[in-house]
Amino acid sequence: MSQSPIAADDAELRSDVRRLGDLLGQTLVRQEGPELLALVEEVRKAVREGTGAEILAQLSVEDSVQLVRAFSTYFHLANVAEQVHRARVLAEARATGGSWLAKAVVELKPRLKHKLLDMNLQKKRSLNGSVRCRFVRYLPHTQLKLHVDQF
Repeated sequence: MSQSPIAADDAELRSDVRRLGDLLGQTLVRQEGPELLALVEEVRKAVREGTGAEILAQLSVEDSVQLVRAFSTYFHLANVAEQVHRARVLAEARATGGSWLAKAVVELKPRLKHKLLDMNLQKKRSLNGSVRCRFVRYLPHTQLKLHVDQF
């Protein structure tokens, strides 16, 4: 049974966040000792079980500061992982021509051209042929520009 692309993307992101969390845990042990990592894990587990307030009330100011820094760093790393993951997904979409912008341009280009042609005909009729409109394309495949030439 194969995973959907979204589930596979989520699994990759979760894996990256888990890996960064493990590296942060190793860094906490190296920098502050295994006690801080044990405290972080204890608080994390207690909060999930709904008993975190009791543990947090018993902490000293120094332990509280270290705990806040550890969680702050974790969430910062998780946000960075999500940004990198999102950039990877968008790059893959652009490479396959599936970006929303490319699809919008392909969809809107014929409509815009048709609408400008209608405007062109209306201008010619209203000005009794005193001007001539022509279309000049610039910025390839993205914009059409209407030029009005005087006779």
